[in-house]
Amino acid sequence: MSSLLASADWQSKILKKEYQNWLAVGHALSLMLDGLRPYIEREVKAFHGALLANLATVPPCTCPKPTKHTCAWATQVIRCHRGGKPKWHQSDPTLWTDPRRGYWEVAKVFMSDLGTSKATVVDASTTDCTGLINLLFWCVHFRVQVPLVEAVRETRNTKWGHAPRQELTDAEKADALDAIRDLLQDPELAADSDAKSAIAEINLMEKAFDAQSVERKVLADFQVSVHDQLGDIEVEMKEMKAFKTSCKSLSNKIQKKLLSLEKRQKKLLKLFENISNRMEEEETRKISYTTLAWNLLERMLTKSKRLFVRNVRSLNTKSVAVWLFLLVLLGWGVTKLDHNSYNDGRFKRSLLAVLFALACAFRNEISLLEF
Repeated sequence: MSSLLASADWQSKILKKEYQNWLAVGHALSLMLDGLRPYIEREVKAFHGALLANLATVPPCTCPKPTKHTCAWATQVIRCHRGGKPKWHQSDPTLWTDPRRGYWEVAKVFMSDLGTSKATVVDASTTDCTGLINLLFWCVHFRVQVPLVEAVRETRNTKWGHAPRQELTDAEKADALDAIRDLLQDPELAADSDAKSAIAEINLMEKAFDAQSVERKVLADFQVSVHDQLGDIEVEMKEMKAFKTSCKSLSNKIQKKLLSLEKRQKKLLKLFENISNRMEEEETRKISYTTLAWNLLERMLTKSKRLFVRNVRSLNTKSVAVWLFLLVLLGWGVTKLDHNSYNDGRFKRSLLAVLFALACAFRNEISLLEF
């Protein structure tokens, strides 16, 4: 009973127009590859021969890291990569100079991720559609128009490879077949007999398409496509896990750096505060010398004036002579000091000496008056 149901489902699927469109595009892609493979094989060998000639005087690649190359060979390959980012991990650099196998090892760095199949990909016949289309797109050696290659790559990877339920509308089928034909009719391939044969077979298929006869082969190609997608996802997951680990490590490094900067900031803030305090103290110290002296002199003169007015009659000639002498001495000392006297300390020493003399005389005078 279950086998009968499966058979009925298969018959309904194979008769559905959208599924037949999807099969037709898949078969057209396969025919396109048959027309492109001989051309790609020849051009990759020519490209590799040019590399061997240009790098004949340099040693083979001996870069220690398989994912990072800095040798002359790698420099030349990077220049030939349209994006400047070859996929080193899926190529064996020790074979780049091999005259028999080296050409396809170099070609692999221009392809999308090959996953576990990288060991079995040794020439154009063992490389699937995605690998060959990416080789045409990324390697600048090929003179096929890039927009035409991009259109086929979009058709293969997005419209056909990711079609929901393996179905395409008539318009989507027409667009896909036009993109395939445009690439095969590029001026670079105008005289290529294999490309011409592929176009003829695609046109014939479009007129008399037998879905049942091509279904198995198209599904096998689609199975490879799904496998490639799984490989891409696996590689991306590994990269994301590695990135997550590196982020965690980086986060720890950032945290340590922040702590270090915070400690340094605290030290500098403390140092800045100490310097500010020292500057304030120095300013206060400068003000205190002059302010203290003039305040003392003002108090003494005020008190002296009051005592003098109150006891002027009691002053004797000797006292008056002493006071006049001290005042003359003070005036002479002030006139002798220049603007540098404060900085070298002479002003402070002279002023304190005069004030000391005045204080002593004033003290003696007060004692006499009170007595």
